[in-house]
Amino acid sequence: MASLTRHPRSNYWSIKFRFGGKQFCKSLHTEKEKEAQRLRGIIERTLDEMERGRLVRPPDADFWAFVRSDGKLNERPTAPTRAATLHDLFDKYFASQFGQKEENTLHTEGIHRRHLERKMGADKPVRSITTADVQAYITERSKSVGPTTVKKEIATLRMLLYRASKLGIQGPVEDIKKMFAGLEYAKGKEKDSFMTWAEIEARVKRTTPGQKETKELWDRLFLSVDHIEEFLDWATEKKARHPVPFFVPLVTAAAHTGARVSELMRSRLEDWHWEDGTVVLREKKRSQKGDTLRRVNLSPRLTATMKAWFSEGHPGGQLAFCREPDVRLKGKNLRNVFDRFIGQAKWKVIRGYHVFRHSFASNLALAKVDERVVDELMGHQTEEMRKRYRHFFPEQRHDAVARLFGK
Repeated sequence: MASLTRHPRSNYWSIKFRFGGKQFCKSLHTEKEKEAQRLRGIIERTLDEMERGRLVRPPDADFWAFVRSDGKLNERPTAPTRAATLHDLFDKYFASQFGQKEENTLHTEGIHRRHLERKMGADKPVRSITTADVQAYITERSKSVGPTTVKKEIATLRMLLYRASKLGIQGPVEDIKKMFAGLEYAKGKEKDSFMTWAEIEARVKRTTPGQKETKELWDRLFLSVDHIEEFLDWATEKKARHPVPFFVPLVTAAAHTGARVSELMRSRLEDWHWEDGTVVLREKKRSQKGDTLRRVNLSPRLTATMKAWFSEGHPGGQLAFCREPDVRLKGKNLRNVFDRFIGQAKWKVIRGYHVFRHSFASNLALAKVDERVVDELMGHQTEEMRKRYRHFFPEQRHDAVARLFGK
């Protein structure tokens, strides 16, 4: 007698049986129990006929094809060419991205992948994806997350479909540019402007917000120059009791250059130029072809901190920030280092290294530095980011109106 079992992941039914002293286990390639039972009946009948000598398998006939077909097929049927799916496209994309994109970018795209495959279907043929499918995804996904998140997921899908042909997969039949034009998103709340520590504390005391609202307020935090220096003094003092050798140099560089932590992870000794007082930051967000560079001037504190780090605490190798020579730090580990270092101190409200980037831009604006210079120092500014600190330029707006209507 043959027995049936269901695979826990694929849900396909398999059949086990013995014949000619051998054990066989074959997939029936069906999820339907009724169909699996029907095939088992055919297989058991065929095996019984063969054992009784009433049915003889030709010497050149494929055994499994012969048994499954009730003795009618002599060769294994040729499966039709399977259309490449969304899952296949993601697999090929991620296999091609080794060393090409930031770790955190690929991590985010991996999250987008899970949602796209879950809602649109991992087995969705790439050729069959249409505008209607994309709009249906937006509509369904908007029931649980905001439009900003949905737009980022759709941006990942658009990027993926544009790359399909380069990855050896036929793209959608529809024109991709037209496919993503005119899509409708739910209206979302624009991110609020950055606020000082004192402004947030005053708002919390005045409104007594819930836990979620309080978190959203602290997500808007930017540190004043005085707060940044206080934090760096505290971190330097604590370093002796909680040694993480690279932490103070790393966080000082983040605070005094506005660099992304991923840029600092790539920073090399050769990028720090004492003779002209600048550091070269290596960006990957602006180009798929490799690093693009921008130059930021060094402050006296950062210069002193980095010179001390390179001469006294640095483990060796060419990377500016590392635990071991030439072993790059990982984003997840850096987040854990930040959280452990901060602990339950007053600084626990800081949401990671990126706060220092926001603070750098906001303090430049407060110092009335031209917005074009802020863009140059920050590198690859988005309009959404600019809006969050643009309220620090009231004089520019006043002058613009005065020039227009001053008379």
